[in-house]
Amino acid sequence: MDSLAVNGTGYADIADNGTGRAAVSVHGAVKHFHDVVALDGVSFELGRDELLALVGPSGCGKSTLLRAIAGLTALDTGTVELNGSLVDDGRHHVPPEHRRIGLVFQEHSLFPHLTVAQNVAFGIKGLGRSRLAARVAELLELVELDDYDDRYPHELSGGERQRVSLARALAPEPTLMLLDEPFASLDPNLRVQLRGEVVSALRATNTPAIFVTHDQTEAMAVGDRVAVMRSGRIEQLASPDEVFHRPNSRFVAAFMGEAAFLPVTVDGDRWSSRLGPVEHDGPVTDPVALVRPDDVVFEPLGDAEDGNGSADSTAGRAAGSGGSGVIVAAEFRGAQWHYKVRLADGPEVYAAGSHLTPYRVGQQGRVVMVDGHRLTAVADRP
Repeated sequence: MDSLAVNGTGYADIADNGTGRAAVSVHGAVKHFHDVVALDGVSFELGRDELLALVGPSGCGKSTLLRAIAGLTALDTGTVELNGSLVDDGRHHVPPEHRRIGLVFQEHSLFPHLTVAQNVAFGIKGLGRSRLAARVAELLELVELDDYDDRYPHELSGGERQRVSLARALAPEPTLMLLDEPFASLDPNLRVQLRGEVVSALRATNTPAIFVTHDQTEAMAVGDRVAVMRSGRIEQLASPDEVFHRPNSRFVAAFMGEAAFLPVTVDGDRWSSRLGPVEHDGPVTDPVALVRPDDVVFEPLGDAEDGNGSADSTAGRAAGSGGSGVIVAAEFRGAQWHYKVRLADGPEVYAAGSHLTPYRVGQQGRVVMVDGHRLTAVADRP
């Protein structure tokens, strides 16, 4: 481990030493604000070409963790390393301007009196005029604003200002990008478009990055891995697919998307629920079965008056594992209907259905597993 680069005149900038070490290594990070524990022993590593999404409820510590990596907040104990160089050990602290980190926040933070080109050029040091102009032009082309160089921030839309913020952060060729809720102020359609453009720009420049977001869908869309935080700790750090389909706790399962949970009956290696077999990978403390809306369908009982088919035909399609129930709530979501179904033995589950065959509240039927889907056991712990 390298020591903190401190001398009589200041700090040496953190170099990209090309050793293959992790872009970021955090070990045992602890931070208190008076009697509030913001970080409670956080440890993780970020690969040199990896995008990581930090997601969790408000106040869970994700922004504090980002600020600690950036150098804006000093740790109480624990360590932060950038490209193998120690920058914080709870006693000594390399300031943010010497960490070679690009920062993008929700508020854009552009200089209102500077043009787009001048904002992007602000952080670039040591280049002649022609090379500086070429670098700015390259970055504006990367974020698709090459015709906006002489405009001022007040002449731009929110999405355009955020692109300029990204270009400015990338301009000094940082070894790491940190983005704190960068799309939160944008409308949903622009948000989806811009996050795709930002991810493409980071991939094109081979820049590792950490995104902070409270949006679960966004976290799974941008992250090679997703870190789910809670109360200053990382509850689970895994691929988007794993945190969604194989969460390690009820909290992670519920936070990462709509979920219902059913009691599990354990008989040796055979675990089951009201809707069928439950998969498990080793011991699970106090297991419950995770049910996502796309895991099940609602099949109504036949009723000559509602036109949904006959009881005989429905019973044939519902043969096998399933549970009788009644729709207690229905919500139209455009491409699909979303139903809350109360099973006969009490628990409620959510089911997705086609917009072509809506069912009414009070409709009785059966909840059946979708072919190929499996129920997963998660730990029912606080």
